[in-house]
Amino acid sequence: MEYIDGYLYANQWQLPYILKIDPSNGQVVAKIDLTEVWNGIKQKDPHADVLNGIAYDPATKKIYVTGKWWPELYEVQFTK
Repeated sequence: MEYIDGYLYANQWQLPYILKIDPSNGQVVAKIDLTEVWNGIKQKDPHADVLNGIAYDPATKKIYVTGKWWPELYEVQFTK
């Protein structure tokens, strides 16, 4: 999970989605689909498992994702 610009970003357990959550009321306000990234990883390494890492660098405003046993780290941008 990461807290970014007033919202909580969390991966949805065992699915290729990141949920954007309003912490003031717990409502999911957006769902980011990373199926394409996940499928690409599975093609490179069949042993790679679920999405499970989100990191944010406030200095650069960059967001990174990775997963269990993923051989790579991805920089992503979420559009509004």
